Amino acid sequence: MSAYGAKYAQCPYYRSEAGRQICCEGYQEGMGLTVTFQDPTDYSMYRNGLCRSLRHFLECPVAQMLTKEFEENRFDDRRRK
Repeated sequence: MSAYGAKYAQCPYYRSEAGRQICCEGYQEGMGLTVTFQDPTDYSMYRNGLCRSLRHFLECPVAQMLTKEFEENRFDDRRRK
């Protein structure tokens, strides 16, 4: 579960949610990303199908981007040593 997250969140990048917004970790320390949904059904489907699913959270475009960013930074850090 996320360090910040709600008790049902499975995505490691999840921080919080309010209204129809889901807040995720940012790609730099101290930053966050917010995904806002116009349609409450889309919001529910996204939250329940991705944020709360250990098996499917990497289908989320935000999780894909952050995973790629963290992997690239980790690889760069190894090359500098």
